[in-house]
Amino acid sequence: MAVIQGDLVQRWQTMLPVNTPNRFVFNIQPDQVQGVRDSVATMTSQPLDMFPMVRGRLVKINGKKIQADSYDNPRAQRLVEREFNISFTNILPSNNQLDRGQWFRSDAQRFEVSIESGVAQRLGLSIGDWLTFDFAGQAIQAELTNTRSLNWDSMEVNFVVIFPPHVLQNFPQTWITALYAEEPTISEKSRQLVRQFPNITILDVGLVIQQLKAILNQVGQAVQFIFLFTLISGGLVVMACILSSARTRTRESAILRTLGASSRQLIRAAWLELTVLGGLAGLVAAIAAQVLGWAIAAFVFDFSYVLSISSVITGLVLGILVSVLFGAWSIRRVCLTPVMQTLRNTPI
Repeated sequence: MAVIQGDLVQRWQTMLPVNTPNRFVFNIQPDQVQGVRDSVATMTSQPLDMFPMVRGRLVKINGKKIQADSYDNPRAQRLVEREFNISFTNILPSNNQLDRGQWFRSDAQRFEVSIESGVAQRLGLSIGDWLTFDFAGQAIQAELTNTRSLNWDSMEVNFVVIFPPHVLQNFPQTWITALYAEEPTISEKSRQLVRQFPNITILDVGLVIQQLKAILNQVGQAVQFIFLFTLISGGLVVMACILSSARTRTRESAILRTLGASSRQLIRAAWLELTVLGGLAGLVAAIAAQVLGWAIAAFVFDFSYVLSISSVITGLVLGILVSVLFGAWSIRRVCLTPVMQTLRNTPI
């Protein structure tokens, strides 16, 4: 939980580019685009990109109707069941990279469409496929001419589906933009913008990240009971192992003390044993946590993860402390038992 709850979110934030957008402004009506652009220009010094957005659903591939049960992949099923936020432009967005095919020609009048590469792969799409989208009851068929990879970590406005302008420019649409501005002035200017254009929505990305951290903290608190229970159980296992072998350990201790070993030497040797066992347990636990953190980072958060030496050292130290604290009393009792009492009561 220490690795997943705090480390992953913190690393993801540090990997975000400088001046990553911290506000999304959407639900902008077409006749408000210039007014919003002028108002937002006072909030940030960076160039502002605004994008049109139309809602549509993919309903056919090469003339064949598709449904959720057409796919075994759950993610593909969700893609078929949902509506896409679809944009239109003749210019390849700056944070997009063309993977296959060719981008739209500015003078082309045929119906073309561009799909994000991951979605195209999950839906089994190939260049040249004809895709039919439903826009509020009106069907549009277009040829898939290219696929794109997106930089989702940029926190910029991204679209899975893009059409050329002549296909969708007459459809009902709203506009969206993303911007970066310094706190705390952006909060006041955001309120002024909403008062000026009451229909628009401003999403504070910072609040979303804070909410994500709060949810992770709540999950962590819920799991803490299991964590403490497991920790105490591990300590009790250490004590049980020592006590179960107490008779053998007491006999060995008596023989060694008879041969000249002091009680202090025996206690130090026992502590060394506990330290090694606890250190190995803590090391295995820490490495397992790092592997789990890497798996979540790679397959869920989709960013690179570097091994944290401090977390491994912390796990090592905690393993040693738990082992020594729970085993010290039992070891001391074994090592300090009088030799004569042990030799009389324990057959050798």
